[in-house]
Amino acid sequence: MSEEKPFTRERLLRILDGQARKTAHAIAGLDEATADQAAREDGWTAKEILAHMASGHEGMLALAQGRAPAGVAPESFDLDAYNEEQRQRAAGWSLAEVIARLEAARAAVRSYILELDEADYGATVHTPWLGDHTQGQFLVFPALHEGGHRAELERWRAAVEGGGDG
Repeated sequence: MSEEKPFTRERLLRILDGQARKTAHAIAGLDEATADQAAREDGWTAKEILAHMASGHEGMLALAQGRAPAGVAPESFDLDAYNEEQRQRAAGWSLAEVIARLEAARAAVRSYILELDEADYGATVHTPWLGDHTQGQFLVFPALHEGGHRAELERWRAAVEGGGDG
């Protein structure tokens, strides 16, 4: 088995920036009407998924900084309820607002990565629902989360543009 690469500032930024480029490509040309269509079987729209990506960045940044995401009681955290609350919070936002919030949330994660000393990457981030990770391991989560949902959007767009029932 190969040795795992350490999460350095450069590696984290490369992963985060790579996801940003891929997401921008995945949503290029997306209009308001299309963004309001269901993109998943559970009814989440493309715009709601993008807003969820932004709240994911915000929440994970809060955890990395040693604080709970806004409105979260760590001892009784319910991921499904939290995601639905975030979905409702974003109701009525325009596509431009959602994209701006995603970019701002991603930029905040990026700024936090830049302000850390290399030694900080080994510090422990504790969450009652995600367990303990080093700061370096944990700070890759926002990009991985974005990447998973970006892939959903890519599949949905391919189905919509291909005439399928995305």
